[in-house]
Amino acid sequence: MLNSVLRTKFRVYKTEGNLNSQVGVPLTILGIKKDAEIAIIEMGMSERGQIEQLSRITNPDIAVITMIGVSHLSSLGSREAIAAAKLEIVTGLKSGGCFVFNGDEPLLTKELFKIKNNSPLETISFGQGNFNDVSVENALSNSDGSQFSVANDIYYLPLLGAHNINNALATIAVALRLGLNPAEINEGFLHLKLPEMRLEKITLPSIYHN
Repeated sequence: MLNSVLRTKFRVYKTEGNLNSQVGVPLTILGIKKDAEIAIIEMGMSERGQIEQLSRITNPDIAVITMIGVSHLSSLGSREAIAAAKLEIVTGLKSGGCFVFNGDEPLLTKELFKIKNNSPLETISFGQGNFNDVSVENALSNSDGSQFSVANDIYYLPLLGAHNINNALATIAVALRLGLNPAEINEGFLHLKLPEMRLEKITLPSIYHN
């Protein structure tokens, strides 16, 4: 989503496939094209300390956490531990960098408060609550996508699932931070292409019973 939006204004290089590991991230960095203006690098983990290492390797200008899920419970034990592990991403953030995060997630806001006390950093929160820096209004979703407003600007996301509005909010937060306008962001959403076998809509033939 970030790739589709940011490439309306910049030359973008992004992580290919799932090269987001301790091996994949360095390979991704080594593959960045010389003319790239922005690199979007996904960081994956399976245990504590891995995101910190990847963050220090990438030294990002902007770091993003979209959510705290449950997929790492088997290795980390709790959502609290998952949040702490993901927040390691700020350790490599450049001086003057920006951290974009889901402000509806208490596990992030609570830990972030402790981090900011020790090392001030710019933050942008996004989410459903109107207390966030980038929040959603008038959201409508159907089988074709979602339409919603952010600060009186209307966006349309041709992607299945109302949950993807939050992903769009994270994208909007980064795009606005990098100087894109709502028209450019909407253009990026319009041309969004997902990897195969992801959120595909399949129309089945109608079956009638007498």
